[in-house]
Amino acid sequence: MMWNYGMLVPEVTALHRAVRGTDNQLDCITSTLSPCDIPTTVRAHVHASTTTSPQHNQPITWRSPVLVDMHTQRNHKFKLKRQFLEMHGQVLYLGKHPTSMQVLLHLDDVTAVEPSCLEPHSLLVVTASTYILVALADEREYTRWKALLRHARPLGYDGTLQIKAHDDVPTVDTTLRTDWSVAECMAHVGLDEDKFCIHVNGTSQYWTDPSACLEDFAPPGKSLQLTAVSYPAPQISTSSRSMCNALNVRFHKICHVFQHVVDVKGGHRHLTERLDSTACVLRLEVVEGSHVHCAVDTAPFLLMPDNSRHLDNVWYTLWNVPAASLTSSWRLMCTVFAVTNQPEEDGQGNDDASTTWTKLATTGMQLRHVDGDVVDGHTHLQLLDSTADLLHGPLPLGVVHGAPFVHMEFQWQDLDFTRRPSQQLAALSDSTIMKQGLVHVLQSSSGGGGGRLGSGKLWSHWVSKWCVLTSHGHIVLRPVDHTDPGAGTTKLMSFSLTDATSFHVTDKLNATSRRSSNAGSKSTQKVHTTHAFTIDVDAATTLVLGVATRNGRDDWLHTLRVATSSVAARKSIDWSFRGTSLSDDTTTSADDHVSSIITNHHWLQWLLERMAQDPLFALSSYQRSLLWQFRQSLPKTFALLPRLLTCREWRQPMYHDELVSLLDTTLPPAHPTEYLSLLGRPLAHLRIVREFAIDKLDSALDDDMLATVLPQLVQCMKWEPYAASRLVSWVVHRAVDGAPMLLGVPLFWALHVESFVPHYTQRFQLLVQAYLMAAGRSMRRMLHNQLDLCQHLHRIARDMQTAAATSSLDSQLRARLCALNVSFAGRLSLPLHSKCTLVEFISSECRVLKSPKRPLWLTLETASRTKVRVIFKAGDDVRQDMVTLQLFGLMQQLWRDANIPVQLQLYECVATSPSSGVVEVVGDAITTAAIHKEGGVLGPMQDMRFAKWLETQNASSPKHYMQALDLFRRSAAGYCVATHVLGIGDRHNDNIMMTRRGQYFHIDFGHFLGHCKYHMNFKRDQTSFVFTKEMAFALGGTESPFFATFVALCGRALNQLRQHVHLISTWLTLMVPANMLELQDVHDIYFVVEALVMDLTPTEAALDFAGKIQTCLGDPYKRIDNTIHNLVHLLRP
Repeated sequence: MMWNYGMLVPEVTALHRAVRGTDNQLDCITSTLSPCDIPTTVRAHVHASTTTSPQHNQPITWRSPVLVDMHTQRNHKFKLKRQFLEMHGQVLYLGKHPTSMQVLLHLDDVTAVEPSCLEPHSLLVVTASTYILVALADEREYTRWKALLRHARPLGYDGTLQIKAHDDVPTVDTTLRTDWSVAECMAHVGLDEDKFCIHVNGTSQYWTDPSACLEDFAPPGKSLQLTAVSYPAPQISTSSRSMCNALNVRFHKICHVFQHVVDVKGGHRHLTERLDSTACVLRLEVVEGSHVHCAVDTAPFLLMPDNSRHLDNVWYTLWNVPAASLTSSWRLMCTVFAVTNQPEEDGQGNDDASTTWTKLATTGMQLRHVDGDVVDGHTHLQLLDSTADLLHGPLPLGVVHGAPFVHMEFQWQDLDFTRRPSQQLAALSDSTIMKQGLVHVLQSSSGGGGGRLGSGKLWSHWVSKWCVLTSHGHIVLRPVDHTDPGAGTTKLMSFSLTDATSFHVTDKLNATSRRSSNAGSKSTQKVHTTHAFTIDVDAATTLVLGVATRNGRDDWLHTLRVATSSVAARKSIDWSFRGTSLSDDTTTSADDHVSSIITNHHWLQWLLERMAQDPLFALSSYQRSLLWQFRQSLPKTFALLPRLLTCREWRQPMYHDELVSLLDTTLPPAHPTEYLSLLGRPLAHLRIVREFAIDKLDSALDDDMLATVLPQLVQCMKWEPYAASRLVSWVVHRAVDGAPMLLGVPLFWALHVESFVPHYTQRFQLLVQAYLMAAGRSMRRMLHNQLDLCQHLHRIARDMQTAAATSSLDSQLRARLCALNVSFAGRLSLPLHSKCTLVEFISSECRVLKSPKRPLWLTLETASRTKVRVIFKAGDDVRQDMVTLQLFGLMQQLWRDANIPVQLQLYECVATSPSSGVVEVVGDAITTAAIHKEGGVLGPMQDMRFAKWLETQNASSPKHYMQALDLFRRSAAGYCVATHVLGIGDRHNDNIMMTRRGQYFHIDFGHFLGHCKYHMNFKRDQTSFVFTKEMAFALGGTESPFFATFVALCGRALNQLRQHVHLISTWLTLMVPANMLELQDVHDIYFVVEALVMDLTPTEAALDFAGKIQTCLGDPYKRIDNTIHNLVHLLRP
């Protein structure tokens, strides 16, 4: 239930108008309507609402005595204990007594809320690492808690939730006919269609099209709770009144600020109690992209006991805001800080030095609405927790009931008030910074950051610092938790490099550590290396620093040498686009100028080589300046275009022609999907660039290729300022007008899955509804049937996981599927098989697989009497399988274009939520574990096992056997290279399969990018890919010519991927916002860059991979691990 709709309705209306550019919807509606003598009806409860919100918006609070227990495993036998469970806003508390409640979890961590059969009236609350069983007292409490949890976090599979308003407002009960249009329904209840739209409570459905039919939104006999929302009153046009470049903002009230500080560490959300006596400060910033134009802070204030406060009647003025020429990239950010005073260390009374700023909440709004009007008058903005990044992408629209918010007022007038300036870090201005970033400093146990290295280094440890290198030869280190730049400088450590003698790579000080993946399982870990280098500051001081990658270390060392080089070389760099110059001295001799140009060209060549080798290379301020200065002499390759676009702030209209010229003169990329790099977050504020990329993609991509990159395009929708955007309308129109089954079905599921991601839920719920509105009635019905069926299968899979292992799981599954055959008769549909008509589940061939997550093996019969087989997974992030298979398809295409005879076996996979999905079963294939078992318990140790099995399966003809061996060689080469490059983990013999004709392939990609399984602190994947002696034996042995062709084929395949490292990294980088468990940031993608050994020549890379093949053959643990794996599954009931 929305407490305040704000500008939500205009944005929804603009979105529906943008996707309604096709006639498919109207044709479908008119063709499927049939007259009926007795029209079916819908029961409606209409709730009146206006743009003026009630005065009170209290957070949802409820407490109940419950029986509760929690565990990290689903199939654990829960032991319930009597506790009190309390919900306050977005936080759940648990305690033995109401006066001793402790934080249990934040509702953004909840991935599902499910009914449980373990106890009467019980719910299972699922997070990434914990299962919490809650048993309620009666049916009433059960219904209330299910509604509260689902309302606060719309996840799980319990269907549509309906919550009534908490305020006393006019309501009317009525009956609506399903053959009525929306206009007729609104006329029936006395509403003007030009002034109101209808919101279906508990959903993201908005009825904005008066010509749409009610049957498209509600099935007959259903009871709906509706809210009539009035459109905002039109504002005065900006062209008809005097506008100035000063935005005046006044705060009226801030309500229900979060009681806890939210922080994300290691992928998990941590809550810290906020002190009630802490003063708060509101910071206003006007931003365009990542550039902050101006900022202002309020005076500190204290919150009342209800975490609210009426603020002083003060206007705050933000200058340099061009009201007449605002674009969609301009937005106003409002951040709430908690300001605390710490004990002073030096006792000198420095107030700034003793102040700590902690981010509590944030919100924002576009300075120009989607309808073109600039922001003006009163508005309510919902506050999000401190983890939200609102510089790009969706901003909160409206205020949800019970959510924290701030009430603000805007005026575009010259008011005679003094602007309160934002706090700046006086010691470091932007014009002097050459490079900055996170480093690790090796410190002794006493805490010293410098000093001579000696025997005491054994007692040292790495400490994270934020490092800043200035053009004047100074290096500054400060704590990474230094939240606010104005909080003083007492914790800064500054070193002058004027007398620095040397900078060295120090590999002997490199440190490695294992960290658990964000999935919460300690058995899944990834090795992280800190690459060390030293700086001899002077004769008495040596700094030991470390960074996460080798390329990053090389960049720091190179920039350090530049910073300490001649002043003349730095003075020749043009920094005018930033408005300042690095050097204060503008006089340079002719000899110095010539020398500096030669030096700059040398640095430029190093920079171009580094960018070619490392697609993730982050440009520093100095490097952007150098690149922009020599832009005319740079090659016109597309790989340089995204980096060149970040070298200038394109705010001024005078730069428009130069930007267009830069886009037009750049050569097209080698692969058309490289245009996707222009749709990412760094360039989201450049509308011209995004439209250029969309035009190129539209002309270059056919429907098949567009379907392949749909996941990346859906992620790019997150960076659009409005839900109604050119990107959204283009993708929807291609899906509706082109190939509905090929594009429409995967688009719907991609949008649906993203609605589970925190801070993006509202946008993608609106996008799902907009696509369904444009798709037509028949497509809507099919997708709703698929969603309904997947919800049922999800519940069945969860019940199988919680059932006792001794019970007959297969019989329970078959009974449930027989019931689904009845309830889904005539409407059975799955995301993977939308093109064929499914008749029923063949329950006798369905079973529960013997796996920790107990996936469901399902066999279905089609109308043509054929069988299709799928696996439904619950509890696994199938999106990682989708990304892996997508990249396998890209590799296959690149190898095919280069005439490299490598063969990969691709299969379909669709995620239905962040923790569930449907996977296609490859026919005529068995696992290598089954092949090993034919040789008994020690089958994995027998060299001839694969060759003997292939010979048995192709005994009819020697020609067929040789063809099977050749296919095995080509497929094994492809998967050795592909799994090595993507760092696929958990490669036991149940995750590798083979067909009877020799096709070798991998399945189940739950761990990638270097994440591996550990058992008893021992790494199960000792080698970077799987190549065992039985595989070499099938190729004729390591001395055979056939094996030599296999090694050569691997080298060719690897070198082909090395030529497209930018393309592979682009596809992966665009998937980072999906918030997958093992793809959290670009540091995870560095695994791919390092695996491709871009610093080697093609010959050296091929020889390096040949050495890795020999390493795999010499390592015995994979065969031992396969033997243990088979033995464990043999003993498992």
